[in-house]
Amino acid sequence: MADRHFEIKSDYDQNIVRISVKGFWRPEYFSEFVAAISAEERYFTASKQTFKAICDARYFNVQGGDIFQMFAGFFDRPGVPITQAALIVSSTLLKLQVMRVTTDRKYQFFDDPDLAETWIAAKIESTVS
Repeated sequence: MADRHFEIKSDYDQNIVRISVKGFWRPEYFSEFVAAISAEERYFTASKQTFKAICDARYFNVQGGDIFQMFAGFFDRPGVPITQAALIVSSTLLKLQVMRVTTDRKYQFFDDPDLAETWIAAKIESTVS
């Protein structure tokens, strides 16, 4: 992730978007993130598909309230094609902050990336079966 505060990689065969976030964000980072993730959303929406997300936030600092409100407003808006999201966090304080703004049951928290991957794989398997 060099100088960027986020990285987004999509697996279009599995309908998974992997997101990594790090550091302490300023509003301009959020604007760049929205542009990048919106492009992925447009791909899935145009192909009439939803996706699952794995967000690695182990190196994401506890953020100011303004940044978290931006995230809350973005991900909880109607029409978001995310069906489930595994959120990997290493800080209890960050987890509590994220829990406060993500009230939807589609979000699950993990401290181990392997457990997050396993949970998402099980969700994919249950939709295929």
